[in-house]
Amino acid sequence: MNSQLVRTLVFTFSFFGILQYSLAQNTLNWSSPQAVVSGNSYGNLRPRAVLNGSGQVVVMWGQLGQKTQYSSVRNGNVFTAPRRIPPVGMNIFTSDWAGPDMASSGDTIFIVYKEQPEDTSHVYISRSLDGGLNFQTPVAVDNIADSLSRFPAVAVKPGGNPVVSFMKFDPMFGDPRYVVTNSSDGGLTFSADVHASVHSGGEACDCCTASMLANSKYQVVQYRDNLNNLRNIWAAASTDDGITFTLGVPIDQTGWIVNACPSSGPDAVLFGDSLYTVWMSRSSGKSLVYFSGVDLTNGFLYNLDITGDFAGLSQQNYPRIDKKGDRVAVVWQQNAAGSSQIVVAYSMQGFSNLFNAYEVVAFEPGTGLSNTDVVLDDYGIHVFWSHFNSGEVRYSYAPFTATSISESQKTTEHLLAYPVSSGLMIQAAANEKILQVNLFDLSGRKIKESRVHNSNKFLFPIDKNVSGLHVLEVYGPGTVQRLRVFLPISR
Repeated sequence: MNSQLVRTLVFTFSFFGILQYSLAQNTLNWSSPQAVVSGNSYGNLRPRAVLNGSGQVVVMWGQLGQKTQYSSVRNGNVFTAPRRIPPVGMNIFTSDWAGPDMASSGDTIFIVYKEQPEDTSHVYISRSLDGGLNFQTPVAVDNIADSLSRFPAVAVKPGGNPVVSFMKFDPMFGDPRYVVTNSSDGGLTFSADVHASVHSGGEACDCCTASMLANSKYQVVQYRDNLNNLRNIWAAASTDDGITFTLGVPIDQTGWIVNACPSSGPDAVLFGDSLYTVWMSRSSGKSLVYFSGVDLTNGFLYNLDITGDFAGLSQQNYPRIDKKGDRVAVVWQQNAAGSSQIVVAYSMQGFSNLFNAYEVVAFEPGTGLSNTDVVLDDYGIHVFWSHFNSGEVRYSYAPFTATSISESQKTTEHLLAYPVSSGLMIQAAANEKILQVNLFDLSGRKIKESRVHNSNKFLFPIDKNVSGLHVLEVYGPGTVQRLRVFLPISR
């Protein structure tokens, strides 16, 4: 599929305003915030967390004054003593809004970072083979002659080899673009980089970080684009192991135009052919966090603002997402009602049940909480954030409980609804069935009902005179999912 076809499908689908609507779920029991390391000696910038092969959480963060990065492993209920990742004498770029990235595969953990000064130094990768307890001598990733680099991100391919994206410039910091390089020997050497951010007609936003993902079918780099100051989020995907990036998807439909540095990039998870992304946009006049889902095989995409604007909200930023099995969590920082807050949305039943409940994990008056991250294990949700007033990285944990999952009404996460000439075509996953479809207005009045003969695909006719925001309710055997639709549907 070429990039232009994807763009057409995406814009068409988002025009019809088909967004996800979710169900209620129970509250988790969050632990009291805990410092990873007490005091401010080791810094607290931009924490990032992964799991090692034993299921332990490995967290890293930056120290601005020392221009370095530290890591720690959660062992039981305590964190190990912080360990410096770059060798002594190497200064790296680390900040609250950008810095090193980390990915894991079992007990192999890769961390990528940019050495300073940025105009003469390289992107490096450090590898741990013992679950994050020790890191080996760093290896240069970028072989770029007189070009410049910054903002590396890393993923691990099936089989354990790393793939790294980074921003590349001409010698005078011109023509910013995201490139991708692969390793076939566990991170000891890297291939020539491949230009990925080629699809919008613009250039990469030169002050915004990217995310890197990989599975058995795709390599995907997501980045903020700059097309004449239109700074939307894009995804560039490869289906040939990073040799070419021929698939381009305009993830972000918010249309934010700004002649300034957003200094905020996307985060995402890749689940089969489905790409789920979170990011910040200020297109509405206020910084809000957004979510999208896109099927990379056909380009069908939906966008939604996670909370939308609400009374007392000043801003939101730095969203992060993680997924493990059917469990999903999104975390972000916001300022609301005069306090700085770390907020989590979660689902035990996939993406279709994600944004019903929002839980404030931490808050305090003023603006003292910042960049955050989330990681899921088999037992619960781990959240980290920068606590500026103490200079510490703080941590909280919520275990999953038996009551977190309602067995009486489960949802299915693979449901598409897209416009056709006479209504909406509703399609479930191949192994799922549709039994009944209902349409409600916002007062709860049922507008239309159709019963389906146990099929995974159904044409739901809708009268062109029906207008406004409605809720589409789709039932399967023991499942229900609701979609929010704006009518009438142009066709």
